[in-house]
Amino acid sequence: MNEANPGLSEADTGSDTSSQAWRRFFARTIDLSVNAFVLTMVWTYLASAPEQDTSNFWTRIYTERENLAPSGAIAMVFSFLANVPFMAYHGTTLGKWIFGIRVTKPDGQPLGFKLALKREAAIFVRAYFFMIPWINLITLAVAYETVKDEGQTSWDRDYGLIVKHRPESSILTLVEVSVVILLLVFTIWSILPPDLVNAS
Repeated sequence: MNEANPGLSEADTGSDTSSQAWRRFFARTIDLSVNAFVLTMVWTYLASAPEQDTSNFWTRIYTERENLAPSGAIAMVFSFLANVPFMAYHGTTLGKWIFGIRVTKPDGQPLGFKLALKREAAIFVRAYFFMIPWINLITLAVAYETVKDEGQTSWDRDYGLIVKHRPESSILTLVEVSVVILLLVFTIWSILPPDLVNAS
């Protein structure tokens, strides 16, 4: 079998193809959070650059995050689209790499841009239902049950993709738990009122 990306070989993720729904959920959550944060950083920097005041950049990051709200749809779509290049050519993302997950075609080859884009679009609609609050909880629950019952998601099944996981170990479990805790802290921080964040 030709491995198109030796840096992310099968040895890195093992041959475990069991569902492991929670590992995949947390990996996806990390990706969406990091992608949205990167967009916020870039967006805020571009807004602050004309003022030539670097301190104002960090002020806006900490106290004016609500300015991104009117463009929330763009941020959400970007959070998914930013995964496409990584999935297309490497079969993994930051979150998936942390949790030892890799997605490939049955022959072990990367997805390619078109298939990776179609997969992200399917996840955006089927699992997160356009990120509409409350409704997406239902679609996420349905996706979870599908993984538990069939051992794979509906989109990976439909596109004939293989999801492999790195074997667990005590150290890796500790790393994963630590990352999840940091994610929870970041999530709580991100929803705090700007006045409270600034006061702290």
